[in-house]
Amino acid sequence: MSTKKFHWGHGIALALLLFIGAMGYTVYLTFQNDYVLETESYYEKELNYDATRAAKKLGMDLDSRLQWTPEVNGDVVLTFDMIPDSVFCLLKHPQWEERDRTVRTHQEANVLRLHFGDEAPEAVSWRLELTAYFGGQKTLIEKRWVY
Repeated sequence: MSTKKFHWGHGIALALLLFIGAMGYTVYLTFQNDYVLETESYYEKELNYDATRAAKKLGMDLDSRLQWTPEVNGDVVLTFDMIPDSVFCLLKHPQWEERDRTVRTHQEANVLRLHFGDEAPEAVSWRLELTAYFGGQKTLIEKRWVY
């Protein structure tokens, strides 16, 4: 009658097999993740982080002085304390870039009217990006926006 004993070599082999199995499972899980970049052409675009950070800082300062007045028809009137050179407004969808919308603007002196249109988009938390230029200097205001 033969009895098999569990020797120290069997323990090392079992530990190595468990380790290799765990590493293989970890590699499998790693390949299951979908890494989505912010844009499809992430590396082709030149990103100017310093200019964007400076514009956001100016935007936070400007936003604290702005008056946001909603109107009955859904438009919003902004009153600046100085006259902007130009203004561009964009509603960014939280998930799909193809659903981003440009908001029509109408400027008279230091008063800006944002025309959101008659059709209300889906009720999600959009990101409003308002870009204004004052004396050639870019200012960027970012706000969460829900219809």
